[in-house]
Amino acid sequence: MALDMLHPDAVAELRYMEDVLERLAVYRARAVKQKAEIDTSVTYSRKHFNSDNTEQFIELTLNLSRQDWLDQRLKMAERSLQKPYFTRVDFTADEIGKNETFYIGKMSLMRDEDDALLITDWRAPVSNLYYEGRLGRAAYDSPDGEVTGEITLKRQYIIEKAEMKDFFDIDITASDDFLQAALGASKDKRLKDIVSTIQAEQNRVIRADMVRPLVVQGAAGGGKTTIALHRIAYLLYNFEKRLTPKNIMILAPSRFFLSYISEVLPDLGVENVFQTTFADFALEFMDEEKNLIVKPASEKLAYMLKNPERAAVVARVSTVKSSLTFRKVIDRYVEELIAGMLPDEDFTLGEYTLMPQAELLRLFRKEYAFLPVEKRAGEVRKYLSAALKKQKPEIFKQIQFACDFRVDMIKDEYDEDCDERRARIAALMDERDAHIARLEKQSKDVIRKYLRKTALSSAFKYYKVLMEDSEKLARLGEDILDAREWDAVQKLTVPTLKKKAVEEEDLAALMHIHFRLHGNEYYDLRHIVVDEAQDVGLFQFFVLREIMGSDSFSILGDLCQGIYAHKGVKDWSGVTERVFKNKAVFQTLTQSYRTTVEIMDAANEVIRKLNLTNVPLAEPVIRHGEPVSFTNCTGEKEAAEAVRKALDAYTTDGLQSMAIICRTPEECDVLAKRLGGGIPVLHGTEDSYGGGATIMPAYLSKGLEFDGVIVADAARYTDEPLDVKLLYIAMTRALHRLAVVRVG
Repeated sequence: MALDMLHPDAVAELRYMEDVLERLAVYRARAVKQKAEIDTSVTYSRKHFNSDNTEQFIELTLNLSRQDWLDQRLKMAERSLQKPYFTRVDFTADEIGKNETFYIGKMSLMRDEDDALLITDWRAPVSNLYYEGRLGRAAYDSPDGEVTGEITLKRQYIIEKAEMKDFFDIDITASDDFLQAALGASKDKRLKDIVSTIQAEQNRVIRADMVRPLVVQGAAGGGKTTIALHRIAYLLYNFEKRLTPKNIMILAPSRFFLSYISEVLPDLGVENVFQTTFADFALEFMDEEKNLIVKPASEKLAYMLKNPERAAVVARVSTVKSSLTFRKVIDRYVEELIAGMLPDEDFTLGEYTLMPQAELLRLFRKEYAFLPVEKRAGEVRKYLSAALKKQKPEIFKQIQFACDFRVDMIKDEYDEDCDERRARIAALMDERDAHIARLEKQSKDVIRKYLRKTALSSAFKYYKVLMEDSEKLARLGEDILDAREWDAVQKLTVPTLKKKAVEEEDLAALMHIHFRLHGNEYYDLRHIVVDEAQDVGLFQFFVLREIMGSDSFSILGDLCQGIYAHKGVKDWSGVTERVFKNKAVFQTLTQSYRTTVEIMDAANEVIRKLNLTNVPLAEPVIRHGEPVSFTNCTGEKEAAEAVRKALDAYTTDGLQSMAIICRTPEECDVLAKRLGGGIPVLHGTEDSYGGGATIMPAYLSKGLEFDGVIVADAARYTDEPLDVKLLYIAMTRALHRLAVVRVG
């Protein structure tokens, strides 16, 4: 590819890029110098840090923040020196009446001498003209209101390693050739950013309001994960005064998946976002439960696939524990715990009442009901301490007054001083002193003893007690399930708990108990992104909202890929209506950018079997490729040979990432042996994917994509919804090539 120098704008475009690159180099050099100075200052401050010096602490904190900022700017400058921008928009605003040119890239750059904008950040409001505007009349929302005008030019650039290869004028978001080139590129072991090819429907998700919860039903290959990450970059740019990377949490389905998406945010200039799985977050949130073993959800799914006769019971129990009705049972249980935390007596010091029980119950159960139990106990402790501090001297005065009164009475009994009178008075005073000393001693421990029942155990211990008490479980949930179903819940849960382990479906209940008892003291979360959200239960969503204390969520998933429906959501209305009380914005992404038309047509034929009337089928972008290869085999040996043949063809054709997908882990291991070893098998415990060829069960492939996919034995998938979804997932992992092998 070579730049057409005969184009009338070629020379001007090259000069502009060269000027920008020179200024970027100056910007980078300045950032290097500033960072070196800050690094030196931080190193010195840490070496000579004095915790009593407030000014030094503030200076170090500011320098650490500036150090992070400069580090990010430096990385973005280095990336931009390779590709400073990817598009240009010429726009004449009605109010100004003058044509302005905006070169859009991943960072902004201004000219030093006049503050002219040389590069406009893709997240800036005006950049929306590129993503959603067409030639002619257009508008964009700015902080000062809507700006209307006319787009006179949209131009895209192919710049590689600081060399302009080509440019061409377009009308819509991305020219067909530009988009096709991006979609047709080979896939390596990591997900990449899509800044230059974001489509209008994707852009609307990225730039949606941060305050209202956003729920997105996205087709396989619609870019949900990538869009979610770009949305984070967008929010941090536009709400930088309210939001930092540490205020955002990404919940991904697995650590393996986190490794797969690890490069996108840094490429967008975003570092230090809290990225985790629900299980890891749960254990970290419940600090005392860090040694708890969480059984992977994939382990239960594999069991259900292997034991279909038990699948229905196992699924039902998971559904119960993931539901908001189970939260009612947990709340009733916690309320009973709270009701028994104060003793059934007044707060006294000896025979003296300092505060009646009725008043303490009112404080503990009503006035401070909005606080977690730990803080309620703290507030009650303050009341008791104040009452003790105020009334103890008065009690001692009463004792002294009573003693003095009795002394006067003894004196009145005798006409004159005598040994007997002195002895009786001395005994009385000794009794007074002993009484006061006894009360003084009791006062040192009286509050702790009164509040001893508010000393809290771990959420796990409370949960285990509930699950082991069949009578209590059935009583608390008698209006939800019958005793027989609660018995099934107990029998499938208790054996795991006895091993100091839990399933993912137990975590929401544990976190809710912990939150009710202790609250949230450590996490300043202001936005949560939930990916593969169809596999997250309503109780989990409720707990996340409870912990964060706001509705600022980005929730993305695909019901067609809901292979964990026994613990996830079957319909988005449960999330939008029951969790977020109809406050959520719901959007759909129907376009699929991952697969070719041929692959998506074949996959849609599979998912049609479920007749999901509330979920539109994926619409593939017009990118054609080779037909899907179907191979029928008479036996397992022949099938393995067919898999090997397809894999060799992929390798010969230069595909970089390839997945051989089986239905279960056992089938993966058997096939690996038939193929002679050498191809790694993923079982879900891995932290990363190293690229090349790999063998994996279908449920682990969800969310990933590969240049080529081989479905190892399609005949093993039944017409049951779970199998249909697994096969659909397996087929839609392929970007360019799909081979389907079947036995029988």
